[in-house]
Amino acid sequence: MLALLLAAPTLALLPHHCTLRSRPTAVAPRAPALVAQESRLRQAIPKRDDLDREIMGMALPSIANFAVIPLVGAVDTMWVGRMGSALALAGQGAAGQCFFSTYFLIAFIPTITAPLVAAAAGSGDIEGA
Repeated sequence: MLALLLAAPTLALLPHHCTLRSRPTAVAPRAPALVAQESRLRQAIPKRDDLDREIMGMALPSIANFAVIPLVGAVDTMWVGRMGSALALAGQGAAGQCFFSTYFLIAFIPTITAPLVAAAAGSGDIEGA
């Protein structure tokens, strides 16, 4: 299908007196870049071995932390919306934006410092950690 999509504009741009030496086929040979991309994709898929379980065990609390923040905002909006006041809902929306902005500006600090501390501790530099 990709070969047909690529061949159509190429044929349209050729001058009328030029012809292609071979006709485009329905199934084109796979380009090396596509094969390399597919193999990288297969490598990225978790294999559910011990290392993948360990990584997931460390990642799940962080994923849950980032998933809870919008959930808290949705619950706040729901309860304030039940009050029936548009002004209260507008105030909650503004306060929620301030909270989320502050949270996400501060949340990057552990993301940056944790690998630095781990690298220092792993190299034996306890004072630098």
